[in-house]
Formats: sequence, C-alpha cells, structure tokens
Amino acid sequence: MCVVSQCFLVGNKVMKHRFPETSKRIASHPASKKIAAASRRVLERHFPPKKISTDEATVELNGINRFADRHIRRFLQIANDPDCKNPEIDLSLDDPAEADRIFNNCKLLIIRNAYSKKFLGEVRNNFTSFMKGLKSGRISTQGTTTTGDEYFYLSRGQGRWEIILPENLAHPDLVADEKILNILNQPHVLGDDIELRSLQSTNAEGGVGVGQTWHYDQQFLFGEGLNDFGIAGHDLPTYSVVIGIPMMDMQREHGPTEFCVGSSAVSGIPDNPLVKDKNLIAEGSLWQQYVQHGENSCPPQLWRSPLLNFGDVVLFDYNIRHRGGWNDSQNMRSILLAIYSRTWFDDINFGNIRRVSYHEEDQKAADVLFRSRLSRPEYMQVEDTTDEEENVQLKDIKDFNPADSRPAPFEINHEQVEFIASNFNVKGIDGSDVILHVNENVVGPFPPGYSRSILGTTGDTFVLKSRDITLGKWIAKSSGQVVFTKDAMVY
Repeated sequence: MCVVSQCFLVGNKVMKHRFPETSKRIASHPASKKIAAASRRVLERHFPPKKISTDEATVELNGINRFADRHIRRFLQIANDPDCKNPEIDLSLDDPAEADRIFNNCKLLIIRNAYSKKFLGEVRNNFTSFMKGLKSGRISTQGTTTTGDEYFYLSRGQGRWEIILPENLAHPDLVADEKILNILNQPHVLGDDIELRSLQSTNAEGGVGVGQTWHYDQQFLFGEGLNDFGIAGHDLPTYSVVIGIPMMDMQREHGPTEFCVGSSAVSGIPDNPLVKDKNLIAEGSLWQQYVQHGENSCPPQLWRSPLLNFGDVVLFDYNIRHRGGWNDSQNMRSILLAIYSRTWFDDINFGNIRRVSYHEEDQKAADVLFRSRLSRPEYMQVEDTTDEEENVQLKDIKDFNPADSRPAPFEINHEQVEFIASNFNVKGIDGSDVILHVNENVVGPFPPGYSRSILGTTGDTFVLKSRDITLGKWIAKSSGQVVFTKDAMVY
C-alpha cells in the first residue's frame, strides 16, 4: 500500500517505461505537473533525505537503498552454484519441488524427457505441414494474430524467421501438460495463476541462418529499478518465462540457444553501481568482465549452452540474457517457443486482447489459452497429398522463404569490427598454454575462463593452438562474441 504521493510518482515511472507515448501526453497536462510537484513536497516533508556521506548522498533517499552489493553477491553466487553449472532435472522423476529450487537459484532449467517422443513426433508432423504450407503458398503468410498484431510471419535476419502458430497447433497436451504445468505453478516459477501468452517458433535455415546478439526478451520491469525504487534483479518474482521445445536433437552445429546465467540477478542496476564493498566491482572482478563489453558478450564463467534432445525442453526467465547461435548445419533448425506469464503481466512485445478459447472440451487448456497470441492466416487450404514435398522432413526444408527469393549464401564483407573472443573450457596439451592466433599472428595466452577484445575484420581466422597443434579454428562472420569450447566454436 502507498500514500497518494508515493503512488503517483511510482506510477509515473512505470508509465514512462511501459507506455511511453501515453506517459508523454499525461505529463504534458498542467494538472499532472501540479500533482507531481505537490507529491514531491509531501514526500520530502515526510521522508527527508538520509545523507550518508558526500559521495553517497543520493544512495538512501526517501528510504530507498541504492547500494548494489546484495545483487552483485547474488550474481556471484549463481556463477559458482553447482546447480547453475548444469541446471537440469528429468521430468520422469516427477519432482516439481526440485525443479522449483533449481529454477529459483538459476532462473534457467533444462527439463529432460518433458514430452514423449511419440507425441512430440505428431506435433512435429503438424508443424512441418504448416511450414510446408507457408512455403508452397497453401497457407497465406499474410494475416493477423488473436492479440491484434497485423502480422504473424516475421523475418529476423538472413535465413531466420519468427512465426506465430495457429490455434490448431496449440494442442492441449503441448500447452497444458500436467507435469509441466506443475512446474510452472511452483511458487518460485509463476505460481498458480498463469496464462500462455504466445505460441510461436523460431526457425533458422541450414547454412544461412544468422546468429543473434545477446539480448533480454524484455528489460527489467521497472527500468533502472535500483536507482528509482531500490528494486532490482531477483527482488521481483519471475513474472514471465519461455519454454523452448526443439524439433530435433540439437547439436552444436545447429547453433543452440546460449544463456548468461546470473544476468537476471543484476537486471535493473546500472553498469557503474554504487557499492559499499569496492572489491565486488574491482578491476578484474567478474562484474567488471560482465559489464566491460556492455550487452555484447557474456563472461565464459557464466556461459551455458545446453544441448537438448528431442523431447527435452529448456525453461528460462524473461530477464536472463541469451542469444540464438548461427546454424552451420545443413538442416532447418526449428524451436517452438511457449511463453507463459502471471495473469497480471502485460507483455509489451505484443497485444493483450482477451478472448475465448476454442478448447471447450479441455478446461485446463482453455484457461491457459485465454489470452494467448496465436496466428490467423488469411487462408489455410487443405493439404494437397500430391505435393511434391509430401515426404520432405522438417529438417530438410530448403529455400523456405515464400515471400522472397532464397537468401543469398552468407558472404563475408571484410568490414572492420570488434570481436570478443572467450575460452570456455579449452585446455592446453599436457598442461601447456593455449595460445590464440589471428591470421597466423600470435595474440597471446588464452587460458580457460579468459576473454579478450580484438579489433579485426570479418573473414579473419581465429585459431587456438597448444604446442603448435591446432585445437580449434573459427572464421569470423560478423562482430560479436565467439566462445571456444571443447566440442565446437560458438558464435
């Protein structure tokens, strides 16, 4: 509960973050300015500033603690938590409390054997028919969504597409599986009152599907909440999660999703936070490594990229930094994404129109789908069984984009860019040093857990060697971060 003056100021901050255009119109009204001024006078009278010292005068203003120590300590705790090094459970063991504990610690959870391969095979068959229909023109790429979007088919870069799925693909056993809902309903995940907000797919064509930059699905709910309200990171409960459901056994060459564990604990705090314990942000600290390159990299100590089998899923918090990798395989890489949230949360990524579900025979599915974003193509013709691609599997779909010509093979343009090279776990031979080379020029020692920034051009060749034996090689395609692991190069 807040007094009127507090509610007005906090509400104004939320409006600016969530509804910027509406906020501008309200703020320009003369009455708003008078109320804001009066509210600040009331707060200053009842909650006088508590100055701590000259350089920390604004740290505790009106009772707000702006020190970031506890958030950075939580960040470091996650980095060293054994659970967060391999945050997974087997759903066949049916232990939602254990899932809740791991997710609460890491905000990331791999769920093995989440769906039976037989059922998921049926889902994949239906999804494949949908994709082939989009490619052939049997299904229109024009249309809307149930939440008011004027599109459902969106290019996300060369050879990469985001596609909202229609309701006939929202099978009750997919979106309202009892064991998975039991995990989502745990107190540290989403609790009892949840909705499916969107069912979509992310697709990258083999050989041309470009990778993503590091990003959050949405910034912290209250912007720079630590400075504004003394709230950041895990102070807020998880309010939205993504479940990634791969349509194949994922291999490193497919470019599986990468996560930066611990990033959720420091969302909402500035890059240069005020702390009491200066050692937390000292030169060489993990925090300094984390903020050194902004949102363009993840320290190798925090980098995770689980390989999921068909039937496994990954569950992650909206506030964890992640990216999809380059698809260097010859196969289409498709992952279904089911986005769930608490019912009070309105996602700024899409509309929030409430509607009635068609799953009247399954009340649990109907409740979950009550406000979900699903596609409404302008037309969907019955599948033609004489289609020459009838027997083509999902992974073998080529030349997918029906709206344009096939994306040209990726061409390196030799532009000057900055790379961040990181060694996740590549060790030297018999304890000898790992040395990084760029275009056969020695850069220097490159031990596990180390990152360095390199100015070069696309087309440069990065090579890891130990005792003159090549351990790994990568040809730079674009700016960003490359992570060297024992099994592959990830970028």
